Amino acid sequence: MHCSCWSVPNYLQTGQSIYKQQFRIQQRLSIDGTGTKGLVETGIRKMEAIRHELLQESAVKSVSLSYETPGLLGFNMQPAFGNNNDTEVQVQRINSDSYFLEAYEIPLLAGTFLPKNAVTNTTNRSVVINKKAMEDFGIRDAERAIGQQIALNDPNVKMTIVGVTDNFVANSLHRASPAIVWTDIHENFQYRYLSIRLKPGQLSSAVQGLEKKWKELMPDAPFKYQFMDDRIKGLYETELQLHRAAQIASAVSLLIVVLGLTGLISLSIHLRNKEVGIRKVLGASLAHLILLFSKEYYGIFLLAVLVTVPSSYMLMQHWLQNYIIRIEINAFTYLLPLGILLSVLGLLVGVIVFRATRFNPVEKLRDE
Repeated sequence: MHCSCWSVPNYLQTGQSIYKQQFRIQQRLSIDGTGTKGLVETGIRKMEAIRHELLQESAVKSVSLSYETPGLLGFNMQPAFGNNNDTEVQVQRINSDSYFLEAYEIPLLAGTFLPKNAVTNTTNRSVVINKKAMEDFGIRDAERAIGQQIALNDPNVKMTIVGVTDNFVANSLHRASPAIVWTDIHENFQYRYLSIRLKPGQLSSAVQGLEKKWKELMPDAPFKYQFMDDRIKGLYETELQLHRAAQIASAVSLLIVVLGLTGLISLSIHLRNKEVGIRKVLGASLAHLILLFSKEYYGIFLLAVLVTVPSSYMLMQHWLQNYIIRIEINAFTYLLPLGILLSVLGLLVGVIVFRATRFNPVEKLRDE
């Protein structure tokens, strides 16, 4: 029973730590954005003019117009062909302007992003691929990829690679990030979203300023937006609920342990009052008495650790298999929660023994 008393907090503390670390990596690896606004308006030139006007707002850092955004890419894969049509790769296509990387802060490994002054209907169009697409095409180095040609859907219509980006989490960590190819939005004039990155500062005032500007520019179009942080939370709602449940369960289990140990140690001291009195008469110090009553519980704690650490490691490794990108469980993952539990045990035993052994040993022995 004593072992199980410590096993449950060990499980919960370790699990909570791993949930927290995994969710942090999800937040860190997912695209960082500010807001997206769905628009229904013809004329890409007009939208570019609106983009320019929105950039004049002091709170706005960058704006990008695109048909897809991270988290809403879907799984509509298209065939792409290598330089000699000898390699067919399934890719996710993103139609965007030349400011997409700036808005979402996606690292560029080599080359440049889509040209800012795009020329439509050219025979040799520019595209940008991510590192995953580069590897699928059999290209080992990002610099070597620049200038090579690929084709989308039709093997005879070639496009030239002008840039290679790093990989990013396109939808969620539950699935591997796909090979991605960016094409210029001016090629088909299809767009759905304005992605706006805000500067750090007062969020509410920034949104109010954007809404006012939007109504000036597009009085007939509703001002609708969604923060990227909210979208990321929606992707990992199950993990967030699990994390909150682990936090509550950890707190409850620690409370139960504290109450149980308080009763057990107090009862043990009460039943051994005569022994405690004799030891104090013989010169036993407070540290000696604390060691006397705590060594049994430290042994139980060690037994609980030997049982729970291997089993919790296997359980959490199994849970992490749900994610393509995941944290590594190391010694520190266990040392921190176990150190907290060990500190709680030492502090609890010390306080209880100190308060329960403050009696006069002579009077206690006389009463006995």
